[in-house]
Amino acid sequence: MSKKTRSDSVLGNLTPDRQDAIADYARTHSLIDTVAWLRADGVATSRTALSEWLSSWLLEQRFARSGTQADKFRDWLKTEAPDLSEEELDRRAALMFQFTAVEEGDPKTFLKFATARHKAKHDAAKLQLQQQQHALDRDRFEMQFADALRKALTDERLRGLLEKKAGNAEIIAHLRQTYFSDIDALQQSGSVQLPK
Repeated sequence: MSKKTRSDSVLGNLTPDRQDAIADYARTHSLIDTVAWLRADGVATSRTALSEWLSSWLLEQRFARSGTQADKFRDWLKTEAPDLSEEELDRRAALMFQFTAVEEGDPKTFLKFATARHKAKHDAAKLQLQQQQHALDRDRFEMQFADALRKALTDERLRGLLEKKAGNAEIIAHLRQTYFSDIDALQQSGSVQLPK
């Protein structure tokens, strides 16, 4: 799981490979030595900023490992217990994530990450439902439009209006009365507000 990097974070905006190299160097050197090493390489930072970034980076790595383990467990469980539902697989993978994440670090921080992970999954599911609803609405509209068009093609009065080259206002009035009277009723009831 990746959290958003502050735009003013010098270290957080470096490439992942460069961040890994800094963390590796910091494992065997003091903060002061690491800051000096970074300065010699053209990266200006302070001991405090480096310390905060390292804490954040290490925590992110721990939770990424926990997430990877949970995903691998879910994949394994899916092949070993194919009768389990997707919801049950997700529930068990979430438990695995919780166990490994708590082992890796601070439970309060884990709770924040677990909440964010759950919210991300919830938001993805919500977006998928919205996309499906939009597709259904589009399909319904297309079917209603095709049905209205089919009716309009057999409408003798409309054909007569078109042949005598009636004005747009007269044609629109006929179309509203014949094909869109339900919309007028909805607008009058106040349940729909049409644009002007």
